[in-house]
Amino acid sequence: MNGKVLVIGSNGFVGFSLVKRLMKLNFNVIAGISSPNSAYRVCTIPVEKVVIDITSNFNQDIFKEIDYVINCSTGSSRVIECGTRNILNACLKYKVKKYLHLSTVDVYGNLEGEISENSLKKPKTSYGKSKLASEKICKEFIKKGLDITILRPAIIYGEDSELWVNRICKRVTDSNFKISTKTKNSQCNLIHILDLTEICIEAIKNNQTSNKIYNITSQENISWFCYYNFFKKELLRNEIQCTNHYKLRFKLLILDQIKSIALFFLKNFQNLVLNLANSTSTVKNIFKKSQNVLTTNLNLNELDLVCRKAFYTSEEFNKDFNYKLRFNSEKGIISSIRWYKSYFDF
Repeated sequence: MNGKVLVIGSNGFVGFSLVKRLMKLNFNVIAGISSPNSAYRVCTIPVEKVVIDITSNFNQDIFKEIDYVINCSTGSSRVIECGTRNILNACLKYKVKKYLHLSTVDVYGNLEGEISENSLKKPKTSYGKSKLASEKICKEFIKKGLDITILRPAIIYGEDSELWVNRICKRVTDSNFKISTKTKNSQCNLIHILDLTEICIEAIKNNQTSNKIYNITSQENISWFCYYNFFKKELLRNEIQCTNHYKLRFKLLILDQIKSIALFFLKNFQNLVLNLANSTSTVKNIFKKSQNVLTTNLNLNELDLVCRKAFYTSEEFNKDFNYKLRFNSEKGIISSIRWYKSYFDF
């Protein structure tokens, strides 16, 4: 055995990929899950599972004899921040050899230009703010003697990526979907899930990575327009349409307001809304079309992302890691589309 690894958030996109790969590499893997009902991925493989609510005072004995902990958890600020502190307290108590923390390039906010690990951190989203707070917690525990590596991945895509493959395929196959003209001059920072998985595994074994932070991207020059258009051409054999940036922004601003109102009513008048939605076939169609419009279009945060000219770099990664990326954007997108077509019978 190569060591005993506890993967927190093992049912997620990244966590599940890690669990499968670690098992193939003959690690003794424990899959940490928040509840049995949410473990639809890891329940399909023969791995030891442990239910652990990282936001509570869980039984820290779970960490006994654990060599490595990889934290892939996402969710609310409580999960990300309080959960990180609780995990690190357990790691410190049982002298875990290495803790690997999955953060995000969202900690840089809307910065543009070339961005290194030492660039200004000014997150705009609640997710980015929570991840930055969790990094600060990690630094507290480094001072207490824990061996910690922090990775900041950019856009993680590949087979079974709901955000950056499935959702994009659904969008580009909708005849009404258009993208901003500004995306032609933007920068799409990609990292394939299988490359990220290998990087994570090297990080826990490589002493050169101890107590360091790394931006993780393929460092390719590819625009968001090219990324979306590649999917469009592969799926429908034609090019994606662009529209005026400011007209699109105004449209999305209105849709965001409508979505906020809809969520308010659903939260406060759930039964009334559900009864209305199922009242007649006409109303059902209206609700269905409205839902499709809201889910197919970008939101304002996404629009800012796909129009941004940010290029994430990492000189330290090239110095400290021996791993060479297996996937460029073309190879990664083609393999993702093949999976999408087969899985969804496209």
